[in-house]
Amino acid sequence: MDVAEKPWLRSRAWWWARLKRPSLAASLLAAASIVFLSLLQRTSTPAGAPYSRPTTTVVASSASLPAHRSCAGFYDAGPPRKAVFSIKEFGGIGDGRTSNTAAFRQAVERCREFGDKGGAQLNVPPGRWLTGSFNLSSNFTLFLDDGAVILGSEQRIDDFGVNKAFFWMLGGIVKKYSFSLKELRFLHMYGTYTFAGYLIDFDCEGAACSSPPVTTVCRMIQYPLHVVHHYLQVDCCMHDNLSTTTCGRAVVSSDIYNPSSMSTDGCLGAAIMSMRLIKHCAIGHNGSIDGQGKIWWDLWWNRTLEHTRGHLVELVNSTNILISNLTFLNAPFWTIHPVYCSNAVIKNLTVLAPLHSPNTDGIDPDSSTNICIEDCYIESGDDLVAVKSGWDQYGVAVARPSTNIIIQRISGTTPTCSGVGIGSEMSGGISNILVDDLHVWDSAAAVRIKTDRGRGGYITNVTVTNVKMERVKVPIRFSQGSDDHPDEGWDPNALPRVNIIHVSNVTSIDAEKAPILEGIEGAKFDGLCLRNIYLSTIHREAKWHCEHIDGEAYNVFPLPCPQLRSNATSSKCLH
Repeated sequence: MDVAEKPWLRSRAWWWARLKRPSLAASLLAAASIVFLSLLQRTSTPAGAPYSRPTTTVVASSASLPAHRSCAGFYDAGPPRKAVFSIKEFGGIGDGRTSNTAAFRQAVERCREFGDKGGAQLNVPPGRWLTGSFNLSSNFTLFLDDGAVILGSEQRIDDFGVNKAFFWMLGGIVKKYSFSLKELRFLHMYGTYTFAGYLIDFDCEGAACSSPPVTTVCRMIQYPLHVVHHYLQVDCCMHDNLSTTTCGRAVVSSDIYNPSSMSTDGCLGAAIMSMRLIKHCAIGHNGSIDGQGKIWWDLWWNRTLEHTRGHLVELVNSTNILISNLTFLNAPFWTIHPVYCSNAVIKNLTVLAPLHSPNTDGIDPDSSTNICIEDCYIESGDDLVAVKSGWDQYGVAVARPSTNIIIQRISGTTPTCSGVGIGSEMSGGISNILVDDLHVWDSAAAVRIKTDRGRGGYITNVTVTNVKMERVKVPIRFSQGSDDHPDEGWDPNALPRVNIIHVSNVTSIDAEKAPILEGIEGAKFDGLCLRNIYLSTIHREAKWHCEHIDGEAYNVFPLPCPQLRSNATSSKCLH
């Protein structure tokens, strides 16, 4: 055999001599770099590209993780629905021009008749189905076929006289996010967002009434300014008359929900709404729901917004929820917002909004329990996923925490916010959160914990593991300074408690700054554990910035701040 024809048969000495040549060594190094970058590119999907979901899940070992580490058991599908309808049966026309608001509402009402008989499914076939807002029902499935697009109406007042949304009564959120009666009276005099003649149960606080009644007639008004959490305010009176003696703020019973009793004047709730429902689904073969939110973004940017914007999908006080295999586009405000919910699975979604669009969060679980969010690709103008639980004194009073939440295999980009944010509205408490397999790029932060004085509440038992990022400004950020409060009644002495935060297995390329970890004076963030963190190529500030924090670090580059004791020996941090 001719060795010249078979160069791989040459002696090891011959190969070693040539490997030492600078030109060959450089070529091999370049080839290795190309292979490395190719492997990296497989997980570095550029904005706008299809999202390839991982097929395996890597779970960190930590005592702080939720009891469940998959979506199994969070949602009970039950037997197939007993009845199946098509939106066409109710006069729906999918031409992108004809309003289908009445068709959707009639269809849901028809499906509601099967609520105690095994439920019903409403199919939306291929087409562009323009509609105003509509409500879901219990034991109900909304199914969007491939090529089906539900389009939110771009008319500020739809054919039912409601501003792209059906006015919704929110119950406990009245107290959770609230305003003074003085502000309420002013708004009522101004003539905005009013309905009357609605009987509810309530518990009176600070009552001035001589004999507080069990039921009363109330007026409800939605606060008309753009602030993230300005929802509803209630003024409860003895005889439906604002001039009579009031009973102060009320805790409203949310199980009384009768939209037909309400008269509205351009108020905005959500495009698709659920209230106190069980076993309902929004699924499909990658059909789409497009909020067409540009008119609302423009109003916000121009500071001409008269009413707060609605979420694209609002789930309130509901349980056993499945949202999967859909694309959500162009939300006016937050995209998917489960609040006071339990046992919800949100998976296999694509959520898209222009990167400059304001407050277009992807998925925001709020004061909810047993929530699993997985296998989603998100591009937005705000947090991809944000966990919340109430705002300042109102969130503290209601005390509805967000707990047992899994967020896994999430990929996306947001230029101004984070891949996963916790807070800053966290006054009801946030605990037992697992973030696993997160990939972000071209973003402000990968993981962020946000809070401030006045919030109260707590953030505890949070595990973040297996995070990859490229071109992220600050890879890990824990910060104070949210500096927004609902009214003058917030308590500056209400300090949040943040502890037992584990962050591990993090890689970053091309960051601008090293991590920023800022606790609050008098409320140190403690029990922090950071391990196996490699932050390559930090362009501006490679030194960690730490204030009012305490914890441990192990196998972290670049060298962490002194407050994170290196070479940690704590079993809680090492395992």
